Amino acid sequence: MCLTVFPKAKDIIRIWGDCPLIEPDNIDRHLDLLATGYAYVFDYMDMKGKAVSAITKGLIYRLHSGLQDLWQRENFHTVILKKSDYYNALILGKPYTDDTPNCSVDTLDDLAMIRQKQL
Repeated sequence: MCLTVFPKAKDIIRIWGDCPLIEPDNIDRHLDLLATGYAYVFDYMDMKGKAVSAITKGLIYRLHSGLQDLWQRENFHTVILKKSDYYNALILGKPYTDDTPNCSVDTLDDLAMIRQKQL
């Protein structure tokens, strides 16, 4: 969605809806790490009201063309965490575990999908 509104964007910053306390320096740090060659940057240490991730435009296109499952396309963050080396992702802080489902509900179709998967 953001690339249709801002087609010239090179990198995208994702500020999580339940984490509104982002400091500009934290955003700059994520963008600086993308500039070193990573395609995705996420820091678990920022999860206390300040979660932010950064992703390149190229990786978004790669994910959306390669992921056929609607749940994976909607929740690409989890897909990247599971295969961080494959997606050239830098995950700071604790390592990813699959203990907690990661999903978002933006439409009635999303809700039906989640109910079907019983997450």
